[in-house]
Amino acid sequence: MEENEVFEFMQENNLLEEGLKLCENDKQREEYTLYVQELCKMYQPILNQVKNVIKTDEDRKRLMEYLTNKDVEIKIDNAD
Repeated sequence: MEENEVFEFMQENNLLEEGLKLCENDKQREEYTLYVQELCKMYQPILNQVKNVIKTDEDRKRLMEYLTNKDVEIKIDNAD
């Protein structure tokens, strides 16, 4: 089975609960869960790339500042 940390995170933090409440039956709940799982798989490569690039506490700080819309320029030295 492929790694799906994004889906696991959502499950661990009860982020699927609101969507599941909207489902009318077990079949809809199963289909909703499978849909979210597939959607999360699309984000796994992004997460993996971020993990490969962000190595230090300073890198993490700059990324978080960028993601929270602070005026920070992200420079990535990707020596592929």
